Amino acid sequence: MATPHADRLHKMEAWRTSAMEDSHRHLTSVSQALVEIAAGNREVAADLGLEGATGQAARASFDRLARRMIKASDRLKQIVKASTEALTAGIDARNESIEIQTKLKDVNDGFQRAEKVRQASGGGSSVPGMGMTAAEIEAKRQAAHAKIDALAKKSLSKLNGRILAAIDTLPPDGRTGQTTAHAGSRGTRPDGGQTDNEPTTAPAAGPAR
Repeated sequence: MATPHADRLHKMEAWRTSAMEDSHRHLTSVSQALVEIAAGNREVAADLGLEGATGQAARASFDRLARRMIKASDRLKQIVKASTEALTAGIDARNESIEIQTKLKDVNDGFQRAEKVRQASGGGSSVPGMGMTAAEIEAKRQAAHAKIDALAKKSLSKLNGRILAAIDTLPPDGRTGQTTAHAGSRGTRPDGGQTDNEPTTAPAAGPAR
C-alpha cells in the first residue's frame, strides 16, 4: 500500500534551518539597533539648545522619527516571533517524520522477511511458521501502512495549523489590511502542490548547515 502522507512528510527531513536562524539573528539585531537609535534621537531632541517655535518643531521632528523607529522595531519583533514559531513547527514535523520513517522501515523489513521465507519454501500460498496465507500477510502489511500513513497525515495537519497560526501573527500589510504571506498561504502543501484541505508549505529551506 502506498503511504502518500508519509512520503510527503518525509521531504521535511531534507530541510535545513540555517537560513531562518540566520535571518532571526539579523532581524533581532536590526530591531535592537532601531531602539537604540530612537533613544539617541530623543536624547538629542532634549538637548538641542533651541528655544521657541524652532526648538519645538525640531523636537517634534526628532520625536516623530523616534516613534517610527520604535514601530519598525516592534514589527521586526513580530516577524521574528512568527518566523520562530514556523521554524519550531517545521523542526517538530521533521522529527516526527524521522520517527514515522523508522516505524515504516521496521514494518517493511518484517514483511520482507516473511516474503523471503515464503519464496524459500517454494513460493506457495502460505508462509511456513507463521500460520497465515500470503494474502493474509499482505492484508496485514496494508493495514500497518495505513496506520503509519494516518500518523503522517496527522503530523501534516498539525504543521498546517501551526504555520497558519504563525502567519496570522505577522504585522498586517498596510495596503491590504492582511499579512501578505497569509494571502497566498492557505492550501499550499509541503511538496508545493495546491489543495484546499491539506497543509501549508513547510518553512523555507535554507542551505545545509
